Amino acid sequence: MVASWQEVASFRAGIYRFLGNCLLEPIRADRYVLFDPDFWRGFPLEPANDVMDAALDKLAGVAAGLSAWPRDEALALVQTEYTALFLGAGEPLAPPWESLYRTAEKLLFGPPAYQVRTYMERFGVAAVEKYRQPEDHIGLELMLLAAAGEAAARRGEADWRESARLQAEFIAAHPLGWIGDLERDAATHATAGFYAALLGLARGVLLWDKELLDEYLATS
Repeated sequence: MVASWQEVASFRAGIYRFLGNCLLEPIRADRYVLFDPDFWRGFPLEPANDVMDAALDKLAGVAAGLSAWPRDEALALVQTEYTALFLGAGEPLAPPWESLYRTAEKLLFGPPAYQVRTYMERFGVAAVEKYRQPEDHIGLELMLLAAAGEAAARRGEADWRESARLQAEFIAAHPLGWIGDLERDAATHATAGFYAALLGLARGVLLWDKELLDEYLATS
């Protein structure tokens, strides 16, 4: 059975919300299922490109290694990796903000943060205040796509077409433009290897989604 545009929008939103949440704060004990290789082998989105396929394979491998450790030690290992990569005692090893990758000054709250804020307004989506992050944090960019998909699923198909156009534009202009560099830095400084693989999955999802949206816009 062919899925409706509302079902597709909701499915995409769920994938983006999962990835965004995983990148906005360290993994908690109640998400230990992420250290189960079968979780990644049964990921609800079938690999649609080589990037996604490789990332899911890496995540299953990392999870297999972590599952051999006592739970508390495995969790601490991944949480320590998160802190070193994205928070840092001084400077993060893989800073999760677009402005630090795409501006010469490499300062927080550069033009990309304000551009993302403009997209939030165009999608009718409020900033996620509880995270207290610049809008161009990779997790918030993914959460913006989740919220845009959820909002579009509640409206009519005419609104969904315009939202799809804006989402495709946003994906190309923002997360896809720098997530590869972030993934590279996470891989360079990996200890557990969990977050480099997770960023690879996010990049694969963005590539799949951009192609999906472009196809929809070309044929609808």
